[in-house]
Order: sequence, then C-alpha cells, then structure tokens
Amino acid sequence: MKKNIYSLVIILLSLSIISCSSDDDSATTDAKTIKKIEEKIYYNGQIDTQYFMNFNYNNGVLTSLSDDNYRLEFVYNGDKIIETKRYFNNQFTNSNFLIYENNLLKTIILDDQEEQTNFTYQNGKLNSKSYSFLDNGTMTTYSSETYQFMSNNIVQTIYQSQFSTIPWKKTFEFDSKNNMMKNMNPYLKYIIDFETIDILSENNPIKSYSYDSVNSTQGILDREYVITYDADNYPTVIKKYNLYNNQQQLISEMIISYN
Repeated sequence: MKKNIYSLVIILLSLSIISCSSDDDSATTDAKTIKKIEEKIYYNGQIDTQYFMNFNYNNGVLTSLSDDNYRLEFVYNGDKIIETKRYFNNQFTNSNFLIYENNLLKTIILDDQEEQTNFTYQNGKLNSKSYSFLDNGTMTTYSSETYQFMSNNIVQTIYQSQFSTIPWKKTFEFDSKNNMMKNMNPYLKYIIDFETIDILSENNPIKSYSYDSVNSTQGILDREYVITYDADNYPTVIKKYNLYNNQQQLISEMIISYN
C-alpha cells in the first residue's frame, strides 16, 4: 500500500516499521530524545502535505504522540508497548495490539482484526515484514519486504506487492552517525513511519539504488539524502531528493528537535 501522509493519524497506522537497536561509532554519550518532528512532502516542487508530531513524556517515559487534532497513546507492559490508542479531538477511535514472542514483535493487529502486520526473524534479526487485510473472510497479504542486513543497517530490500507479479529490489548506503531514534523506546520503531527517512537501521541512509530485477547487480542511483547534524551527530534537518532522469527534485524534508 502506497504511503500517503495527511495527518498524524495516517502516520500511525498499524502498517508499521521495525528497527534495530542503535549504537554507532560516533562516540557520543549524549542521550537525546525526540521532542518534535515536522515533515513536509512535495509534489511538482510545491508542498503537498505537511504535519508535525509532538513527543509527550511522563517521568522520562513516552506516553503519547500528538498534533492539534490527533493523539496516539501508549499502553506498556514493562518496556514493551502492547497497545496503541488513537484519538481524534479527544474522542477514542481505535486501537492496535502488539503481540510478542519473547522480545520479538511478531504481529500488530487492528482492533477490528481486519488489518495486521506480521514480522519474521532469522537468528533474532528482522528478516521480513508483510501487510495483510481481511478480504471476503480471508486474511490476504498485499505487500511484503525482505531485508538483508550489514552492520545493523538494511543494505538491501526486496519488495513484493499483490499489484505486481514481479518483485523489485533497492539497496542503500548509510552514514556512520546517530539515527534520530537511537535513545527512544525500541518498540516505538515498530509503530511509526515517515516519508523522509527510514528508521529501520542503526544509522541514516544517504543514498538508495533501484534495480531492473532482483537478480540485477547494477543499480541506478534514485534517491539522495542531504542531512544536517548537530554537535552530537544527530540529524536535525533531512532532505530527500529524487534523482531520476538526472534531475534533483525535492521529495520531502524533516526537521527534528530534541530534548
């Protein structure tokens, strides 16, 4: 399903993203947590959609994400997020339930049980993620992603969609600096998703390449990320560019502020 971001509630769908815990070689001991994220998404050079997301804490524990209209509250069992409750104008709308096997998140289920996200692992590391929906009484997979890791970063993803009989592949290059989610609750990374930046990995993607087929070895540079960092090597501004047809076109940009 193509991701379209119109408000906080769309960002926080059950169709979510998983990430690894993050350490890097930047040698910083700063324990920043996110205060606010702002994102703008462009179409034909103009802002198409924009939103912001406040991160709200109580005694150092993230309790909710919010904007002017929407709020996503977290229910914990220890440090695990086991339920998210979504509100619009302070009125409850629905919940997602997170199901674990030991410390590994296996499934996220919408409360009406009509949508779910499933995760598989290999040697304790994320191997794949698939999205499913209820279709005439049968849970049907409409897209999936299979990952290859290197140094705790996803360097290759193979995508499959019910709308295409042919899978496709992308590869990624990374910096060696701090992912903005480094000091956040690790299970939060299973829930939120962004257009500008991929939080699946330990570091920040700086380039991506697309391929004619999953067996191709020669990729085409299709995305480039321009990142501004603070003194502790955390990203504060991220700009994502489309490089198709030898033209650099801004896709989206994100501003991150920290506590």
